[in-house]
Amino acid sequence: MRVLALSYHHLPSHLKPCFLYFAILAKDELISLDKLVELWAVEGFLKVEDMKSIEEAAETCLNELIAKSLISVHNLSFDGKIKNCGMHDVIHELCLREARNMNFVNVHGGTRDQNPCTQSMQGSSKSRGRIIIHNEEEMVRYCNSEAHSVIMLGSFKLFAQELPFNLVRVLDLDLIGCASFPSGILCFIHLRYLALRLYPCLEQSLGFEERVTCSGSTRQDPLKFQIKMQESPPADDLPPLFLPPPDAFPQKLKNLFLSGTSLRWKDLSIVGKLPKLVTLTITCDACIGEEWEVVNEGFPHLKFLLLQGLDFEYWTASCDHFPCLERLFIEDWE
Repeated sequence: MRVLALSYHHLPSHLKPCFLYFAILAKDELISLDKLVELWAVEGFLKVEDMKSIEEAAETCLNELIAKSLISVHNLSFDGKIKNCGMHDVIHELCLREARNMNFVNVHGGTRDQNPCTQSMQGSSKSRGRIIIHNEEEMVRYCNSEAHSVIMLGSFKLFAQELPFNLVRVLDLDLIGCASFPSGILCFIHLRYLALRLYPCLEQSLGFEERVTCSGSTRQDPLKFQIKMQESPPADDLPPLFLPPPDAFPQKLKNLFLSGTSLRWKDLSIVGKLPKLVTLTITCDACIGEEWEVVNEGFPHLKFLLLQGLDFEYWTASCDHFPCLERLFIEDWE
């Protein structure tokens, strides 16, 4: 533990909060790289310089922590990039202890309270930092809480309480269920990041789930969000989808994931014209039909292609197609 503590204390100042942020996780819990990038960015941990993107800055920080054996990689995506990461138990204990000493995060409720390090992290309902809440009983303590980051985990199924976090900037409800959109969120004028999972009434939409992730508000326009929604209604109820022309896509788009879109295979000729596309994932009825005939000069810079859970019978392509392809993965072909 002493050697590990030295590794932490010798970290550059910009890496220490990135390391301590793993205290929000339970023992042996993993976090996806996408989620980590979102949270690190909105918390202001990342320094974007030298023309780097937010994602590149986050990967640089994460790789430095991995190189020092403070973070472990648990899953890689098919293109070799980090998918999920976590901490060894001993390092996680160190992280909790240092987070406690820095008053970096307060954890309330849940099994983590059995850990002496975590017990010492219990903060007051007036905490101005980050709080992790594991059950509804703990919510009672947070009337007019001044916390700026709130992450809720555990037993909040079909959560419908009022949220007493008037100064919150980061609100993560992604791992709990909400029966409807909590209207009180609209009053959070400081909110910069919202992750929310909705479970509408079963009578109205059996098996239907919405996931909404919002980020990027400003003080002048607090409710102007960049919104991503993932919906999964019954496939039979979906209208046919049509892709816009290539120039309607972001011209620097590098990664594209298609799932359940029921596109025609010939529509992929539009995707094939995207000039910067490097990674393409086609899965779970993203395209329908018996044959995929690749058009000439398609996918000029594509390096990674994953085909998963599809049922087409013929794939017509030649050596002139996919000139830069490095990896092809075919899984669960019916």
